[in-house]
Amino acid sequence: MTRFLLFLLFLILLRFILSRIFGAPRVIRSGWRSTYRRGPTRTIEGKTFKDPQCGIYVAQNLAVPLRHKGETLYFCSDQCKEAFSRSEKN
Repeated sequence: MTRFLLFLLFLILLRFILSRIFGAPRVIRSGWRSTYRRGPTRTIEGKTFKDPQCGIYVAQNLAVPLRHKGETLYFCSDQCKEAFSRSEKN
């Protein structure tokens, strides 16, 4: 049992050291899914708008825009934009 615990501790330390050396990927959340990317992330700037499909607030520079009936709507992701477009067609 002690060998097993020492082995687990070794794996945890090895993962920590390797992530420090090679850099851990950042998690970027966008709508309903998460993606892993390395490097700098985009920052929130300017106004925020409420997504008409799912109701979360999204910054204008990170949003997916759609012109609808003469106004611009902002969505958190392409999935929300497509779901809104499908619901409007029905």
